Amino acid sequence: MNVKARLNQAREAINHGSIKATSAVGATLITGTAAASGGGGGGGATIPGSDGAAADAFSQIQSAGAEMITNAWPVLIAITGGFILMKLGKRAMNKAT
Repeated sequence: MNVKARLNQAREAINHGSIKATSAVGATLITGTAAASGGGGGGGATIPGSDGAAADAFSQIQSAGAEMITNAWPVLIAITGGFILMKLGKRAMNKAT
């Protein structure tokens, strides 16, 4: 499987929204491109990143993203509430005049 096909698989996994599928395809893509660039055709070479480091990196990225989303909810609620209050204030001022 060439790099273009692996990129298409990654794009499809991202479009489906599956984090596990995305990390699996990403790990496969990383190890596949490392093998293609550094393998040199020798059968005895080990693939860099095959020790699970890529999967660990993707899980760390996933947990960091979940933490950012958790921290963003109060800000999102405050901004939405501010817009609602501004709209209600504008309506009240228009009715008062």
